[in-house]
Amino acid sequence: MRIRSVIAALALSGTALVAAPATAGAVTGPEVTWIPDKISHERAVEMFEEVGITWSSVGNCSDREDRACTSFEELNWDTARAAQVLKLRSGCDINIVGGTESGHPSEPYSHGEGFRLDYSFNSCLEDFVVDNYRFIENRPDDDVPRYWTGMGNYFTQMSDHWEGLYFTCESC
Repeated sequence: MRIRSVIAALALSGTALVAAPATAGAVTGPEVTWIPDKISHERAVEMFEEVGITWSSVGNCSDREDRACTSFEELNWDTARAAQVLKLRSGCDINIVGGTESGHPSEPYSHGEGFRLDYSFNSCLEDFVVDNYRFIENRPDDDVPRYWTGMGNYFTQMSDHWEGLYFTCESC
C-alpha cells in the first residue's frame, strides 16, 4: 500500500518511474529505479519566467559545456519546480547564476545531474532561508553553513552565492 502511495505521488509530481539500470542521479530500490524527469534549457527558462525568476552568467551564455555560462539543459523537473516554489514562498528577487553547466564538482546529486541551482545573494533570500529552514551544520569539507528545508532539500551558504540541493519538489 505504501509503495502505491509513493508511486502515485511521484506520478502526480511529473516524475517518471521506470525500470532501468542505475545511473548517476538515479535512486534505486528493490523493484524500480527512479530517474528524474529531465527538461530542456528552454523549458526551464519558461518555468522561471512564469514566476519572475531571472538568470545570468559571467559569459552571458547558456552553453552547457562552457563553465562561464549558466545552463539548465538536463535540469531535473523537480529542481526547476522547487525554484519556482522558492520564489513564490519567499517573495524575493531570485537570480540563478549556476545550473547544469560544466565546472561544478562531479558527484552524485550534482549540478551536472540536475539536482542543484546556485542563487545570487540578496538580503531577502538570506533572511528567508535563515528564518524558515533549520541550520544543521557547517559542512565538514569546506565549513560553510547548511540549512535543511524540512522536506529533504538543502541550502548551503557559499562564499558568493546560495546553493540549493533539491531531492524533492516541495509542495508540488
